[in-house]
Amino acid sequence: LEGATDPAADPLMTSAIGSEAESILEQRVEDDYVPDDSDGWGTTWGKGKGEPPEAHTLVERLEQADVRTDRFSRLNYGEKTPWERYGNRELNGLMGNYGVETLEGDALIVVDVDYPDEAPLEELPETYRVSSPNGSDDRAHHYYRVPRKSEVVEHFGTPAVKPGWGDVWLHGEYVVGPGCRADSGRYEVVTDVPIATLGADELIDLLEDADRREPGQTEQAEDEPEPEL
Repeated sequence: LEGATDPAADPLMTSAIGSEAESILEQRVEDDYVPDDSDGWGTTWGKGKGEPPEAHTLVERLEQADVRTDRFSRLNYGEKTPWERYGNRELNGLMGNYGVETLEGDALIVVDVDYPDEAPLEELPETYRVSSPNGSDDRAHHYYRVPRKSEVVEHFGTPAVKPGWGDVWLHGEYVVGPGCRADSGRYEVVTDVPIATLGADELIDLLEDADRREPGQTEQAEDEPEPEL
């Protein structure tokens, strides 16, 4: 067989189909999630230095709400895209930008408001909120505890309810965590208060009258920037 390996050859240097070692060594493994030390932002975290300081406050709020704290995933540096999917990491497993996962069997949900002028914000209790880099402080992730969350999933037939003004993530999705940075800016904590509790019936009533999008359907207003996760 032309190009076949010499039996004595180093398997990392050549292969039977002529692959070079470089392509093999480029495959990412756990230890590869530590790039150079310079992140260009002048921060004391990220680029292998650890998590943003705001993550510690979030963990305190999660503990107060009696929901899981092993719900973090690593995101690509300076981005909101996942480096891994799915992550169930504790805080000490983070090394930069991170996602906060909504988990099945756990009470935490995130109400992701993209268009606050259309959202029923006055009907939502005050809670822990994190703004995205684009838009006002009301264009934010609202964290809630819903003890009977499974009833909401069963009622709507999906773990991701999509009213016209945003998204309600019940489980199976993540939002970018507070303190993370992207090219468009920072994800800032705008309301640092305990995570409020919503009843399942209350949330169902709130969403029942909303104009909902089908999964995968978008309703982005003309000339409006793409919503941040």
